Amino acid sequence: SSAASDVYKRQVISSLAYVSKHAYIEQGTVIMNHAVVNAKSKIGKNCIINTMSNIEHGVSIGEFCHISTCAVVNGDSVIGSGTFIGSNATISNDVSIKENSIRAR
Repeated sequence: SSAASDVYKRQVISSLAYVSKHAYIEQGTVIMNHAVVNAKSKIGKNCIINTMSNIEHGVSIGEFCHISTCAVVNGDSVIGSGTFIGSNATISNDVSIKENSIRAR
């Protein structure tokens, strides 16, 4: 149905999440409860920013990524498309992770 396909043309952002007005979120991305996306961050298409995850300032996340529950991606880091960041993982400042990676911690 066209209603179902329309969901993929926009973002779904929980009313319990905080997304800076200076962040850029592409279509199809879902931001779950209590997640934080700070200023100058860019989240690509069809990503999941899961519950209580924290995306700090200036982070760039490619398309089709999953940032799991309680994960932290610190400032100015780059997460390549197709990457999975596991629950409670912490990515330090200014780190680049290549496409299609799995980071469990």
